[in-house]
Amino acid sequence: MTIILQIDIEKERISLGIKQLLNNIFDTFISNNKKNDILLGKILEIKDSVILINLDNNIIGNIKINNKNKNLKRRGNNKC
Repeated sequence: MTIILQIDIEKERISLGIKQLLNNIFDTFISNNKKNDILLGKILEIKDSVILINLDNNIIGNIKINNKNKNLKRRGNNKC
């Protein structure tokens, strides 16, 4: 199955797409998770100003490090 994206009569060209039929993983994530939900994830990287976290379906989240949460960086725990 595919979807017609564009028809160019002058060039006799039809553009087709498959990706447009697939569920958007970000939209699915948003519909399954609401504001203030508690999520589990795996820390991918800790930088000077941000912690990168792999959430459900390879959605990458980030936590900005400021004076209030600097102790997150010092704990060394790779789960949150």
